[in-house]
Parts: sequence; structure tokens; C-alpha cells
Amino acid sequence: CGKEMGVDLILGTSGTQDPQSKSSATPGIQESPQPDAFLCGPGDSLGWQIEGSAAAPMDSHHHCSDVEPLQSQEKLHTQFNQSTVKGSYAVDREAHSELLDDLQNSPDLAYSPETWKVNSMPCPSPDYVETNLRQWIDENVPQGLYSRSDLNDYIMTALPIAINLTETLAGEVMPEIELGSCSALSVKWSADRFVGVTSKKSLQLCDKLGRLASLGKIMYELFSGRAPPPRSYEIQAGSLGGLDVGVNKILTLVRDDNPRSKKRSMEQFESGCVDQYHRELILNLKDVGLPVSLIDMVKNLIDCSRRDFRADESYASLDDALVDLKLVRDNPDCFLCGVGNSPTFSISSKLYGRRQVVEKIVKLYGSDDCDGLVVHGRAGVGKSSLLLQVFTHISKRDGSYFLRAKFEQAGVNPLAVIASMFDALCDAFVRDSQPHIRHNVAAELESALGPAGISALLSVTPSVLRIVSSPALGPYDQFMNRAASLSYSFQKLLEIISSHFVPIIVLLDDLQFADISTRMIIMSLLTDTENTPFFVCCYRDDDVKPGDDLSEWLECLHSRDIKTVQVENLSLEGVNMLISESLKAFPRITLPLSVQLHAKTRGNPFFLRRFIDSLVSRGLIFLSLNPPRWAWDLEKISNVEMPVSVVELLVAEMQTLSPELKEGLRVVACLGSSVDKRTMEIILDRLDIDLVAALGELVTRGFLVTDDVSGVRFSHDKVQQSAYESMTYDEQKNLHARLGLILCGQDLLHDDEYGYLLFVAATQVNLGGLDMSLHQSKRVYIGALNLRAGKRAIELSAFDTALGFFQSGTMWVSNCWSADYDLTLALHTSATEIACLLNDLVKVVKFSSEVVANAISYEEKLPCLSYLIKCQAYCGKVSDAKRIAFTVLERLGEAPPREIGEPSLNVDM
Repeated sequence: CGKEMGVDLILGTSGTQDPQSKSSATPGIQESPQPDAFLCGPGDSLGWQIEGSAAAPMDSHHHCSDVEPLQSQEKLHTQFNQSTVKGSYAVDREAHSELLDDLQNSPDLAYSPETWKVNSMPCPSPDYVETNLRQWIDENVPQGLYSRSDLNDYIMTALPIAINLTETLAGEVMPEIELGSCSALSVKWSADRFVGVTSKKSLQLCDKLGRLASLGKIMYELFSGRAPPPRSYEIQAGSLGGLDVGVNKILTLVRDDNPRSKKRSMEQFESGCVDQYHRELILNLKDVGLPVSLIDMVKNLIDCSRRDFRADESYASLDDALVDLKLVRDNPDCFLCGVGNSPTFSISSKLYGRRQVVEKIVKLYGSDDCDGLVVHGRAGVGKSSLLLQVFTHISKRDGSYFLRAKFEQAGVNPLAVIASMFDALCDAFVRDSQPHIRHNVAAELESALGPAGISALLSVTPSVLRIVSSPALGPYDQFMNRAASLSYSFQKLLEIISSHFVPIIVLLDDLQFADISTRMIIMSLLTDTENTPFFVCCYRDDDVKPGDDLSEWLECLHSRDIKTVQVENLSLEGVNMLISESLKAFPRITLPLSVQLHAKTRGNPFFLRRFIDSLVSRGLIFLSLNPPRWAWDLEKISNVEMPVSVVELLVAEMQTLSPELKEGLRVVACLGSSVDKRTMEIILDRLDIDLVAALGELVTRGFLVTDDVSGVRFSHDKVQQSAYESMTYDEQKNLHARLGLILCGQDLLHDDEYGYLLFVAATQVNLGGLDMSLHQSKRVYIGALNLRAGKRAIELSAFDTALGFFQSGTMWVSNCWSADYDLTLALHTSATEIACLLNDLVKVVKFSSEVVANAISYEEKLPCLSYLIKCQAYCGKVSDAKRIAFTVLERLGEAPPREIGEPSLNVDM
């Protein structure tokens, strides 16, 4: 609606198109990258993004037949404006959709993000207040002494005007809007909400670059409150810094047949005047205190007036300018505030370039045909971070409970990870459930498991005691199959709590590091549990080979409704989004750098982040102080030789660290991928060097991450691998031995509260190797430590780990049959028993032979002989088992009912 039809243009604010429509309201405008949208998706206050009053476009304009339909549209429009919240562009998705449907379904009014016109006949105009833009600037721009926050508030108020004007210019088929100065433009308001900009039609045509330059002048005036200074191309004496621009220079330009050198010479010819003008512009904008991003935007727009000789950073289209304006509006902390007063380089933990995979995961999670996910990808692609952020958000949104079990490389006991997860589940259930529900769950657990099953659970998951009481074991419960009982008990615990509790999501991360027995328990949880929680299994492609244990385990999941999701490296667009926000520069500026980094790192997020950190440490990405912004040397970066793998890159980077930081990394690397608080306190207290400050610096540099529960952990297992491989083999052994002896100084033989410290101490001293220089009493103590650690591992059904502890213990007491007979016998007997359980005949023969040769009484030899006979029979050596069995019976004085060698006996045998 206008004073005269076709004279004034009323420009609607930026909006969004009909979700069902495939045509864009603003052709060529790409969606501005929003990292939050990749995780949040259609959340509570997400989805439609509008300024002022927005609505879906319609394809055609219609005639107004009478006043009544228009009044209904006015009512809708007023309702729509009132539904928005001042200062915020987020609108309730459902309410917004209903309003859009009402507006779209009306045959009388075409309402679009670009125009609101009534065709063919004048109609009563809505209740608008129109103000000259220059007048609005004078009334709102900060005056006198003002703070940075005051200026930023004004900029955020002015941005919708700039976006609206740029959107309209980008949608023009033929240039019509007059862009002289802000005095030639007006802004319209309705109910204190910005509606649009109006301008009379231009009487002269202008090409694309001219429109960009004109827009730059409007932006200059809008954001700074000042009119741009007049531009003079007159060459003043001395203004070119001594450059000869006389006849000789002109002749040189004419004779030069090389287009590149001619362009370079012409740039030099004009650079004096142009640079002087740009310097004046920048100085004026700096005096105002305008942020660097807007200074660059205005400069790059006005620079388009140089046409073929404009700088590479100048804008190529109005669409590019619109994208940058929306980035400033939607992410002011990054693109408006810039590097700030205390600039430090950091890379956000946001998800970049993951929209499609996040949408797929969320869709599968909500599908009735999907009971779980198997997520895989190469090392460093960000699987763990992606799943953690996505399902943390889902659990908060849905009120579900999110459990996570992350297995570690060279983990002492993988089953302890599962047990810890169930401990957390029990604690959460007791905390959040009602007393009568806890009573029902306790009764169902006692009925389903019995004393033996509950006892098995309590041995690895102490928090179960908060739900049920400790049972009294019967005379035969001690002979149960602990591994099978524990697997069934975990299954029933999860099943019963799930039926009385909120929905449960279980993330099993880094399954390639779990042992076979742990994966068997996981398989039973996946396949046999009723009221199944939503399981997410994650593993690394690099560590899985066709035909190995994990690949066969994964094959067994195909019978269930478990879907597969692959996480791949970032695309160039995703890399550029990360670089843009990290360097706080517009994506079009960082694109050349992103192309180089994407090619060198192949878009691997972890590799990319570490490589960027190395570039910062080398000074190839640096802070430019005038104006303060991040800059980079693209030529030198392109010449950097890349290592073959991220491990080589990390090792090279670690070599540049100070000795204290190197020592801190190596200590933590020897202890594992994570170290709990108590262990770290003991280590730091006993080492001769101060590692507290070093660990803090390593956290700052991103090598380590602090955790209130577990102390410190590596940011990625590749960091641990790199730190460990930075030492020689002898250095590794010496540091393991040193750490092990420090931890062995604790009273670990009688301290039942911290089983973790027991495992760490025994593991460290064993990795350090047998040291015969130690006093015999110390070696006996280490042997006893291994015996206790092995028995604790058996309680956790970690039989491989238990055998390792027993075997190491026998080495520490190898010459102690006479000095410490009971300990040596116990270690060898336990090793023989577990080796038999694992069907390792070689080790059964080895350890049983030691017992037979050194045990004092025959009764002490019998258990090992029994294990030997069983293992030989299990391994198909029946004749050897018979021979040993008959020998034992003869030695015990037990005559067989029939003589050995009797034909009928041989047939029966």
C-alpha cells in the first residue's frame, strides 16, 4: 500500500518461505551457517527466524474486492507482530506456522518477505509510522560519550534495516530503488516493530558493482551515523608517495602487453588515491568505535567502485553481503564483537558441518522401526563428541536418562566400565524415583535374580545396595557360573528399572577396545532385554578388520532393528564454518585458507584442530593489532609439509614443549587415557618435579581435559598414543617402574575402597618389568599385589586381565618357593585355574608343572592336576587326559573297578 500506486515501494522484512515450497523467496541466498542448528534442530525456540513481521511468500497478487478481507489481514498482521518478542527473532514454531497458514490461505493479500502490495486498486493502509532514515539515525545513534555496549545495541537495532534493504536489492530484476543517501530512504514501524524500508524509484540505472558501492555508503551512514566523505580522484602532488604518474608511466601501461602486469601497474597507479580514501573511511569508522567486521564490510562494499581493480576481499554480489549481515545478526558474539579486549585463539566445541548426520540420528531415534544405532567412522572424525552432544540434548528435551560407557585403549578392566555405568543408573534411579517404585523394583529384582544374582551384581555394582539389601548366600551359590550370572543380572537390572523409570539411552563408545567377555554381556543386553532402552554402539573403522572378533560381533546385530550411521570427514563447507568462527572472520574471507586446510587434513576434525593449533604456535596464524583481528600467511601455510598421520603431527608438536610439559604428558600417558583424582594426587605428591602448573598448561593447550569425577583425561586417545610414542622403549619402562613403585607405597593390600588404584599400581609396576635389584621383601609385596588384583579381576569376570596379573606375580616371586611358599603356590594355582577356564593349554601345562615340581604335599598338587586333566580333555587330548587321570588315581591309592588295559575298558573309554 502506498500513497500512490507504483510510486513508493514497501519492503517487508526478511522472512522464510513456505516449508512446502521449493522456490526461494530470495533467489541465490544461501542459508547462513548456524552451528547451533546442527545440534538443536527443531527445539523449543528454534526453527523460523524472522525480523519484525515476516510471512511466507505467495506466488501471485490478487485484487482487493472490498474492505472486510483487508481488515482481517490487518488483524492477522497485528496479531503476528504482537506474537514476536522485542529484541528476539525466535518465534514459537507452532504458533508461527498457524499464522503463516492463515496469511497464505487468504485470497486477498500477497504477503512475502520482500514485498507487501495490494494490486490494482488503492486500499486503506495499515497503522504504520514512517520516519526518514536519516532522522531515525540521528535520534538513535549514540551521542557524546558512550560505551561499546551502547554502540553494539544500536548496531543490532539497525541490522534489520540493513538486511531488509539488502534483501530487496538482491531481489530486484531491474535496479529500481534509489540509493543516494539515508536521507532518501524511510523506515516504517508498526507497534514499535520494524516493518520495512521505503524508497522512491530511481530514474537512472546502475550496474551490480555500482549498487554494491552505493549500498556501502548507506551502510557507512547507517552504522556510524556519519555521512561518507566525498571521494576525489584528483591526483595531488606527493599524494602517491613519489610514484611517477606522468607520461612515462602512461606509456609504460600502453606498451605492456601482459594483462597481469598491466593490472598490477594500474592498481599501483590508483592505489595512492584509493588507499588514501579508504584510510580516511577506516579512520572515521574507528573514531566511532565501529567493530572491525563492519568496518571491513563497508570498506569491501565501497571498494566495488574500483570495478576491475577492486581488492580480492571486495564483495562479488549482494547475496554475499546479505549472508555477512545475517551472520552478524545471528552470531554477534563472533562476528560483531570480534577478538575482543583479551584475544586468545580457541576453537569452539560446536558441531560444524553435521546437519545431515544429526538429522538422520534424530529421525532414527524417533522411529518405531529402530531399536538402536551402530555409529562408525575413522579415528578423529568426531563420533564421540557428536553422539554426546546430540543425545545429551535429546535427553534434556525428552526427560530421558542418558548413560555412557566409554572403553579405553589398554584399559585395565573393560567390564568395570559397564559396571560403572550401571552404578550411575542405580544412583539416578534412587535419586529420582518415588519410594513405592523403589520398593516394587527391589521386590522384582529379588524375585528374578535370587541371592546369587544379587550377590554377583553387588560385587561389581555397589550402588545396587541402595535398592536391595545384601543377600545371604546358600550352600551351593558359591559354585555358580559368575560370568553367566553377571550377564543375566545386568540384563534383568536394566529391564526392571526401564519398566519403572524414564526412557533410557545407552551409549557404548569405542567398542573396539572392549574385550570379548564384555561384548558378550553387551550382546545379551541388546538381544535379550525386554523394554529395551535405546542403544547406541560406536566403534572406529581403523581398528576393525574383516573376520576379527568385533566384525563377527557386529554381524550378529543384523538380526535386530539396529540401523547403521557412518560419520565421515568434514566437507569444505564444514571446514570453512569452523575456520570462520575460530578466526572471527566472514566465511568468504576465510575460504582460501579453508581450501588449503581441507586439502592438507582431508577434513578430519581432530587432525584439523591440531594442525590449526600448530599453525598458531608457529606464527603462521597470528593476531594483527591494527586493527585487532586474526590474520594468516596463506603462502607459507600452503608450503607446510604435512605429516603422514595425526600422530606424527602431535609428536612433532610435543617436541616443541618445555621439559616440564613433556614430563607431564608422559606421566599421564603412562597411567592411561584418564587418571582419577586420588591417583594423580599420589603421583604429584611423590614426584620430585612440580607437575601441577604443567598439567594446567596442558589443559589450556588442549592436550588434556579436566573432569571433576575422573581427574584428568586426554582430549583424544591419539594424543595419549603420541605422548607415549614420544619416549623410547627404555624411557617407557623406567617411567612405568617409577610410577608403579610410588603407587605400591600405598597400603593397597588392605584398602578395599579403591579397586582402581590397585589395578593401576599392579599394571604400572608390571609394565616396568622385573627388577631384581629390588629387595626381596619388596618383590614379594609386588607379587602379593598381583595376587589380590587378579582375584579382584575374577570377581569382575575379567578373566584375561586376571591371568595377566597372576602371570606377572609368578615372575616377581620366581625364586621364592622356599622363602615365601604360600604366596608362590597361590599365584601358580590361580594362574593354572584361569588358564584352564580360558582353554589355554600351554599356560596350564607351564604353571601346573611348576606346582607339581615344587609343591610340598600331593594334596596341594591335586587342584592343578585336575585343571590340567580338564583342559586337555577340552582341547581334544583325551588320551593324555586319561593317562594323567589314571596316574593320579593310582597315586591316591584308588584302584579302578577294572584293570587298565582290559579290552572292555578300552572300548568304554
